[in-house]
Amino acid sequence: MVTSSTPALVSELVPIEVVGSAMGLLSTIMDVGQTLGPVICSLILVTSLSYKGLFSSLTFVLILSSIVFILSGIAERQAGVERSV
Repeated sequence: MVTSSTPALVSELVPIEVVGSAMGLLSTIMDVGQTLGPVICSLILVTSLSYKGLFSSLTFVLILSSIVFILSGIAERQAGVERSV
């Protein structure tokens, strides 16, 4: 659901002159993620960590990403309040 709505969000957030460049950059970022994900997972899998290590490390990455996302939202809201005062 998120992947299909990302191009629409990007096209609304950038100026009309750079929509093509923004879409190209978004596709590049998505391609890099789709390419590196299996490579990194397989590197973790072949180490002594095995499947438990793979799922544990992916859980850690998701939790860390969630914390960064929440903190960036809090910082953005605080900055918005300071700007309006």
